[in-house]
Amino acid sequence: MSRWPWLPSAVAGLGFALWWLGGAIVDPTVLAAGSVYSEAPGHLWALWGASEGLATHGPFVREVAAAHPRGLRMHMMDAVNLAVFWPALRLCGPVVAWNILHAVWPLVGALGVYQLARRVAGTGPALPWAALLGVVVTLGNPFFLLYGQQGRTEYLPALLYPLHLALLHRWLRRDEHDGVASGRPPTWVGVGAGLSLGAVALGGWYLAAFAAILDVAVGLAWSRGVPVAERAMRLALPGTVALACLVPAARALVHQEGSEWLLSPGTSTSMASPDPLLAAFRLADPATTGMMDSQPYLGVLALALGALGAWWTRRWSWLAVAMLALVLAHGTTLSLGFLDGASLPAAWLVELCPPLAYVRTWSRVLSLGAALAGGAAMIGVVALWSRLGRWGVSAILVLSALCLVDQGTWPERATPSSFEARAPRAAHDALATMAPGGVLTLPIDRSLRLPDGREEHALWLVWQLDLGRPVSASFMGTADNLAGLALVEAAAEAQAACVASRRDACLGKDLREAWTLSASTSTLARVRAEAAALWSAGYGGVLLAEDREAGGALRALLVAVMGGPQFDREGIVAWNLRDVAGWAREAPRTVARVRDDTETATVALSTRGTRKPGRGGR
Repeated sequence: MSRWPWLPSAVAGLGFALWWLGGAIVDPTVLAAGSVYSEAPGHLWALWGASEGLATHGPFVREVAAAHPRGLRMHMMDAVNLAVFWPALRLCGPVVAWNILHAVWPLVGALGVYQLARRVAGTGPALPWAALLGVVVTLGNPFFLLYGQQGRTEYLPALLYPLHLALLHRWLRRDEHDGVASGRPPTWVGVGAGLSLGAVALGGWYLAAFAAILDVAVGLAWSRGVPVAERAMRLALPGTVALACLVPAARALVHQEGSEWLLSPGTSTSMASPDPLLAAFRLADPATTGMMDSQPYLGVLALALGALGAWWTRRWSWLAVAMLALVLAHGTTLSLGFLDGASLPAAWLVELCPPLAYVRTWSRVLSLGAALAGGAAMIGVVALWSRLGRWGVSAILVLSALCLVDQGTWPERATPSSFEARAPRAAHDALATMAPGGVLTLPIDRSLRLPDGREEHALWLVWQLDLGRPVSASFMGTADNLAGLALVEAAAEAQAACVASRRDACLGKDLREAWTLSASTSTLARVRAEAAALWSAGYGGVLLAEDREAGGALRALLVAVMGGPQFDREGIVAWNLRDVAGWAREAPRTVARVRDDTETATVALSTRGTRKPGRGGR
């Protein structure tokens, strides 16, 4: 193994890449590392939108043919992922590009952990096996093993953090025993530490904030013993380079219309477990909902191994900062018996740095803290190696397996995930019956409930990648420019009324006859007339997924307004705006007449008295 000390960590990295790919290993057109119930579809669509406009708008803007006809333009948070996704998209299409992205990042993470192991374990015989356990602890953290359940691509650049720590450790003149190294490291090491930190931060503002906090902690710990003037220079160079990387992203965010929601203060996510701090050490039941965002966990075996190594070697900085990350992950307020409500270090940081009030989910710091836990565990391997003798390799393999089982079963059992990211054949056939142009997509929303009660995210956005037509749907719900149209408002009313009154039974065709409309002649005329305005706005048809939430109620509404559909098969119902008889030809005169009415009317459902929905139909 002395000739290929990188081999065990490379094999482990390949194993995690295959885990993420799941069913895409057999069929590359299946979307890996996600499900229709996760945020993966929306993130795929966002990466596609940013890639399509990269030459025009740069990497920090995504502009696509959604919210038709105005289009949708939003800030791109995890722009660093485009370095892999964009060239793969040009060669293979969006779904395969997504799969390549999720195959590359675990390999990058394994490479970074190996470089970190060289700093921690040196080049001795323990190096290959320390690196192996480090990869298992870092990439096997629940944030990555459970990644497919949420599909948030902003976590992916966190896998570059081990490489950053390796470069920073060398730049701050630490040797393999964490003492002050002799000689002066080349400047490229400091620049590399800054560039890698900037790349991590370009994964999103959460990673930027958390990386800054952890880097301050490790920087102060690792620069001890260095003369004051040199210490300031060594800390300043990586920080300056990283800030320079963030300037274009910050400018794009500030000047991007519609990004105000990214700059609104939030509150730390409350934990589902009554005692999350105890659950972090398997001393209480874990959270049962929310997966990794609800129960912070670094692995009790990894922390125990790190504590053992720190005790024997007196190298406490790795474990100390990993524990800091674990405490920060519990948010601003403690939930633990008689101490319930006590302030945690995250609250103190918010007082010192008020912009941290914008952090909503502190548990995400563990996507970076996993690398520090891996470093601490590797110190434990080095400490054990000389004591294990000829049993060293076998013992480390067993410890690696136990760490994987520990982190793969807590707070929730991890399973690989993948899903079909194509629109059904019936949707393609329905579009063939429509006139060219945009498609009004119903139900309205980015999260639609299925008959089993689960929600699928960004359905229309993922279908758009396959169908290739502009859609009315946007990232957060219905298009703003359609919100005033009576047909869209009536559809939102139908959907909200159905959900509010009979949420568990308002799915699919069984409700088709249950929802009746009662509307005055002028009200129905207005809805018909403004529906015709969709034609002049560049829409060619209406597409309804009837087997989604409120599908039956929406069908009843659309049939009352536009007559029978031109296409109805396998839960897909469509109307061709050009071919709907009568109201389209009369639309200009009817719109002018009805808008002069003093009465403002909307289509009411048989369940009267329901609330008026806001934008998006919630």
